Amino acid sequence: MIISYAQNFEDVMLNRVFRDRNTGFYVDVGAADPTHLSVTKAFYDRGWSGINVEPHPDFFKQLAEQRPRDINLNCGAGASDGEATLYEFPDREWSSLAPEVSKAAPDRHGPVAQRQVSVATLNAILDKHAAGRQIDFLKIDVEGWEKEVLQGMDLKRYRPTIILLEAVDRHTKEVSSDWEGDLFAAGYKLVYFDGLNKFYAGEEHEGIEAHFAVPPNVFDDFHLAAVVERQQQVNALLWASRDSDRAAELRQIEALTAQLRLFETDRASHLNQIHILTDMVHDLQRQLATSESDRAARLEKINRMTELFAAAEAEQTRRLEQIQSLSNQLAQLRAPVANDGEATAHAKALIAKIQLLERVNTGTSESLEQAKAELAAYRRMVRVGPLLFGLRAKT
Repeated sequence: MIISYAQNFEDVMLNRVFRDRNTGFYVDVGAADPTHLSVTKAFYDRGWSGINVEPHPDFFKQLAEQRPRDINLNCGAGASDGEATLYEFPDREWSSLAPEVSKAAPDRHGPVAQRQVSVATLNAILDKHAAGRQIDFLKIDVEGWEKEVLQGMDLKRYRPTIILLEAVDRHTKEVSSDWEGDLFAAGYKLVYFDGLNKFYAGEEHEGIEAHFAVPPNVFDDFHLAAVVERQQQVNALLWASRDSDRAAELRQIEALTAQLRLFETDRASHLNQIHILTDMVHDLQRQLATSESDRAARLEKINRMTELFAAAEAEQTRRLEQIQSLSNQLAQLRAPVANDGEATAHAKALIAKIQLLERVNTGTSESLEQAKAELAAYRRMVRVGPLLFGLRAKT
């Protein structure tokens, strides 16, 4: 699989020729951006290296930064060594050393800036940087300066397997091939025209035309760099979204964990309260059992005291009746026999008996009052006991 960066699938067509090669050597004249619309980027990523000739200072800086394995030259290529004027446009890819381009382009591409740049022939460049090396392909895209570039190269000494040149004038959209006769004379044959570029192969490479029989298609197993880049951006956003979702989930888990700890703490507190209340219930049950036992004992005592009280009242009534009877007898004795000694003695005996009964009855009355008070106290205790237990149970 190949990722295509070139503007018109030039790298896809070249890959057919060099499909199984992880190393190779290219020469790119008018290299421009090291990635955007680059014919050599796919091969560089595979492990190839080469020479990039680029007079525009901005493009050269990018090449130097992004293509450390390549030989990057900040100059132009021409028919002879020296200097030339680089006509720069806001759209930097349109910049050219061809004066005629500078005259036709401003109306379409904005103001032209001029810069003097050094120029070297491809022979000089290759002699210095690629002597003895096989050039797998030479790509030339110099906006109308192609003939001058080829005039500075000895195609008998240096024979790239494939030479591709931009052959359509960007302004007129006409095919321009004024250099094609030089290539034919040097033993190169046209093998493919993609509507923008012409591909040539040395006559010594028999059968190479078969690689260019059909245009790029699904069987070339390629992906557009722009599509891959967008997919990577989408994946990055998806991962960022997943990370964001994961962070949110982690925060939710932390929050739930904190709540769980709080619930566990509350649960422990509630269990402790339950244990305390259970102990209190057991204590109250024991108190209730004791209270019920005491209440039963008090009720029994009240019943006994009630019986005793009733007996005491009956005894008091009997004594009061005796006192009344004796008092009546005394009155009878005092009336008729006031001077009778025997009656007097009998009366004195009755008086003594009455006084004794009254003293006994007075003690009995006091005992009855004390018994009443004690009975009332016990009855209050019996009534208040359950009420107190109920109050304690509520607290």
